[in-house]
Amino acid sequence: MDQNGQKVVWDDRKLRVAVSGAGMLAGIENGDLSDVTPYAENARKTKDGRLMIYVRRIKKGKIRVEISETDSIAQKNCIAEKGGMHLEVEMD
Repeated sequence: MDQNGQKVVWDDRKLRVAVSGAGMLAGIENGDLSDVTPYAENARKTKDGRLMIYVRRIKKGKIRVEISETDSIAQKNCIAEKGGMHLEVEMD
């Protein structure tokens, strides 16, 4: 999203995903059939501004998923906390 709340689909970026706690990264998908990056890689380029992250729960507890840009080029305002988005989920 840009500063006006509009989806930005033309500015694809390579994102890195780190999973910690009670889960592990199972794979990353962007929907681009020409992208041959292995699913198990921890970084992938978005396609039309989208990326699907699959997380596998390995035990009961909290899972932390951290998403950050791999390039240190200007960070977008929508990505917070030292250049990354953070999502914490409690899973039973």
